[in-house]
Amino acid sequence: RTVHPLLARRDLTLAYAVLWLALGGALVYLERLPAAVASVVIPLVLAFGFICLTPWYLCQRFPLRSTPVWRPPLVHLLVALISASLWALLAHALLVTLATPPPGTSFVNLESAMFGRAVPVFLLSSVLHYLAIAVDASRVAEMRAATAQSLAAQAELRALRAQLTPHFLFNSLNSISALTSADPPAARRMCLLLGDFLRGTLHLSSLERIPLGQELALVDQFLAIEQVRFGARLTVERSIAPEALVIAIPPLIVQPLAENALRHGVAQRLDGGTVSIEARVEGDELVVAIENPVDGPPRPRTGRPAVGLDNVRRRLEAGYGRVGQLRVGGDTERFRAEIRLPAIRSKESA
Repeated sequence: RTVHPLLARRDLTLAYAVLWLALGGALVYLERLPAAVASVVIPLVLAFGFICLTPWYLCQRFPLRSTPVWRPPLVHLLVALISASLWALLAHALLVTLATPPPGTSFVNLESAMFGRAVPVFLLSSVLHYLAIAVDASRVAEMRAATAQSLAAQAELRALRAQLTPHFLFNSLNSISALTSADPPAARRMCLLLGDFLRGTLHLSSLERIPLGQELALVDQFLAIEQVRFGARLTVERSIAPEALVIAIPPLIVQPLAENALRHGVAQRLDGGTVSIEARVEGDELVVAIENPVDGPPRPRTGRPAVGLDNVRRRLEAGYGRVGQLRVGGDTERFRAEIRLPAIRSKESA
């Protein structure tokens, strides 16, 4: 940047000038200067205020980290001495030309005092500029880190979402394969329902958020597909609060829970069972839970965890951080998977 930040904005430049005019008035008061001398000294102090902006350029030319440790202090000290000397000479010329010293005095003492104050003030300005540049660099680094983290989270979400469709198709095609020999008409009907389901998810899966009502409609389509395979072995109970239907959620975040409930619950029982779907708003949280029957205590898994549940957990962590959770648990008869995330109304529903 070639322009000092204070000079890039008119309001900041004006505030800075007012500050130095006030400092000039303070100097006049401390030195008990007459009005004629004050009319010269105050503009001189204002001019030195703008001279004190030059360390900003020196700080960029001689950064602390990439130059020998002795060079920046030496450079700033030399520039401070030169600037203070030239400013004192200017003050002498203007005072001698435009003002008359009080009887029995001269301007030498005043000029010496001005020089003695100018050097440390210039060096203080150098320190403040180094601090300002360091703070600005830290802020830029934080912004870049936050941007990189956001891009990484978005990339992870896209990868996780892309993982869902092959996983669901794999399970569905296995089901169709099992039906082709036992019940060919059911297999054909399942293929048609699967095509409708995939067409319905094509648009929604490309969105960042959808209303819960649309997600539950996808779950109903999925259950209709699985109903062909399970028949009377599968029953579904729903307890959906109307206010929960308009809450925004990531697409295909509930469907894996329903798939897990069928694959590891209903499908493992000869008499099938009932899958319960519940959605409600608790304070500022949306709670969506799916329960399924199980036979006895859960058996420990070997190998990699369930793809569906692992995918949901990672998507919630990437999209919501600590406020998005997947809780699983249960007893010897029922297994429960529960999603909790912020209850933010969907723009589409509005």
